[in-house]
Amino acid sequence: MENTNNNGSEDSPSLDFGPVIYTYTRSQAIADGFQIEVSKVAREAGIKFPVFVTRAVYDNYATVPAGVTGQDEAGRLWDIVWMTRFAIIRLRAGRNGPTESRRLPVALYVRNDNRRARLIKLIAVCGPLDIDDPWYLPRPTDETAFAVIQQPGQTLTIKGPRQMGKSSLLMRTIKRALDLGKKVALLDFQLIDEKTKTDPDLFFRRFASSIAEQLELPDNVEELWDTGFSNPQNCTRCVERQILEPLNGPCVLAIDETDTIFRTSFSADFFAMLRSWHGLRAHPVRRQWKRLDVILSTSTEPEFFIDRPHESPFNVGITLPLEDFALAQVEQLNALHPCPIGPQDVERLYALVQGHPYLTRKALYMVASKTPSSGVDDLFAHATDDAGPFGDHLRYYLLRLQGKPELISALRNAIEHRGSSDELLTYRLQAAGLVKRESNKVVPRCELYARYFRERLQVGL
Repeated sequence: MENTNNNGSEDSPSLDFGPVIYTYTRSQAIADGFQIEVSKVAREAGIKFPVFVTRAVYDNYATVPAGVTGQDEAGRLWDIVWMTRFAIIRLRAGRNGPTESRRLPVALYVRNDNRRARLIKLIAVCGPLDIDDPWYLPRPTDETAFAVIQQPGQTLTIKGPRQMGKSSLLMRTIKRALDLGKKVALLDFQLIDEKTKTDPDLFFRRFASSIAEQLELPDNVEELWDTGFSNPQNCTRCVERQILEPLNGPCVLAIDETDTIFRTSFSADFFAMLRSWHGLRAHPVRRQWKRLDVILSTSTEPEFFIDRPHESPFNVGITLPLEDFALAQVEQLNALHPCPIGPQDVERLYALVQGHPYLTRKALYMVASKTPSSGVDDLFAHATDDAGPFGDHLRYYLLRLQGKPELISALRNAIEHRGSSDELLTYRLQAAGLVKRESNKVVPRCELYARYFRERLQVGL
């Protein structure tokens, strides 16, 4: 991600303006620290081409400023790369040629203090992305999502634990919508700051403004907001008048990580509003609502947080629960790699991670890529080490469990096959992706988790 002119290739600069006085290649910029390669992260996000960011972008928006809490460098970098990918997908719907080079605007929210996140705008100099990533393994839910989004006025919920591929399916569904000529607004609720979570009026105003901004429409929220109406009424008026009426065409509102606001004071009002939008599609006069699709991504069972089912958007439309890979799918994914591992090792991997999409992909990337970073035997030998191949992933969960004795106790019960009498705790662990139900029993999601947490939580001692 850089600012540059496309005057020629790196190895053969253009000579249109006379003799070359001085050249400065990308390799030199990397060696000098002015550019940083983030291609590995980009591949994980679905961008198969090399990706570089300037030192200024990295220092200002990936590095966590001193004193800022609740942020980590890897997560901030992921946000930059992920939003770059979304910007590329949006561009492809209207590209003029397969090799055309472009300066691509990339917008995202970054929090550089302990207050609110702020919108920043970057420029990516890149070519078009082939969304049909050969490493992506389609599941039956993909075709269902694509079939749903072809119809007007749909509500679609993508549900599954963390790192199940919800965002990947969401992005591919958005791409299909763009191909159909639909406008798209994608909102990631993980970016909502704490101040907004505690202020309903601020949340609803920013929600309406963000939709307008994503669709590149004027933001008239302050003009349309009437203190005589409730927040859901005002937000609905804004969406109808400043979004649906001006667009006069099909559009998609996609919300990732909707469960982020389940525990806020206004969640019931917000989700009741979305449910009312579903009903407005049948309105005999306000037909513009029939042009709006809503896609929701969640990792939590909504019924535990929405007391009035008739006001929930999660029990209307189509719900797609994502499942772990079956052994046959792991074998298929392994065969896509340059140096696939043997059948017995595939079975060992499946026995260890039980088809967990993220862990399966990570393992195969390490041992079956063109330049493997680990041997197969080393991967299994050090699987539960904190510095091992899955160390970052496992430590993430261990840290999230700290200070939550009720969840630790429930996970211990699952590891020891003692069951749990608290359904809410079970669903919280299930939503996190740590446990699953098996023949009416609650058990660890995979052997890797059972072994790691049995030792770290001192189960049985």
